[in-house]
Amino acid sequence: MKKELLISIPRDDFNSPIIAIYLLLSLLLLIYISFHYKLYLKNIILSNFSFRLLKNFNKEDSNVSKKASVWFNLFFLMSANLIVYFCVKYVVTLNWQSDWVALGLSTLITFSVFLIKFAFKVFLGRVFKTQGITRLYFSHTSIRDKGFSVLVFPLLFLFEFNASLKEFSVVLGVVILFVYLAFRWISGVLVGFKLGNIPFFYSILYICTLEILPFGIAFKALGKIL
Repeated sequence: MKKELLISIPRDDFNSPIIAIYLLLSLLLLIYISFHYKLYLKNIILSNFSFRLLKNFNKEDSNVSKKASVWFNLFFLMSANLIVYFCVKYVVTLNWQSDWVALGLSTLITFSVFLIKFAFKVFLGRVFKTQGITRLYFSHTSIRDKGFSVLVFPLLFLFEFNASLKEFSVVLGVVILFVYLAFRWISGVLVGFKLGNIPFFYSILYICTLEILPFGIAFKALGKIL
C-alpha cells in the first residue's frame, strides 16, 4: 500500500481567530456606544467637520458625556492598537509563531505611547502653568481621535477579511490618517498659540518627537505592506 505524502500548504484566505475575536469585540463596543450614546456619537462626528460645533461640544460636561467619552476612548485605543498590530506583524523581522505575542507587543506599544504622551502634556501644562489650556487641548484632540476611529474601523475589517481590497483599504486608510493628523495638529497648535504661552520651540519639539515620529514609523510599516 502506498503511503500518501501530506503537504501542509498555508492558505492565503486564512484569518487569525484572535484578530477576528478582537474585531468582533471592538464592533460590539461600537454598537454599545451607538445604542446608548447615539447623540454623543453624532456630535463627535459632526464636531470633526465644524469648528463651531467643536467649541460647543467642549462645553458639554454632563455625566452621560463623561461615561460616553470613557467608552469611546477605549474604542479608539482598541482601533489604534489593531493598526499597531498590523505594523508589528508585517514590519518587525521576527518569525511570529503566535498572534498573541504580536498582539501583546502592539498593546504594550499603544498604551505606552498613549501614557507617555499624556504624561508629557500634563508636565508641560504644569511647567507653563496652563492646566486649563492642557485640558482644552485634551478635549480637542480627543474629539479628533474618536472621529478617526469611527472612520478607520471599517477599513480594518476590509484589510483583515478581504484580500482583494487589502491594498485599497491601506491607501484609503493612509489618506484618512493624513487628514486626521493635519486636523489634530492644527487644533493643538491653535489651542497652544492662541490661548496658551507655550514657547514655539517646545511646541515643535513635542510635535516632532511624540506626534510625528510614531506615525513616521507607521508609514514605513504601511509602505512594506503595500
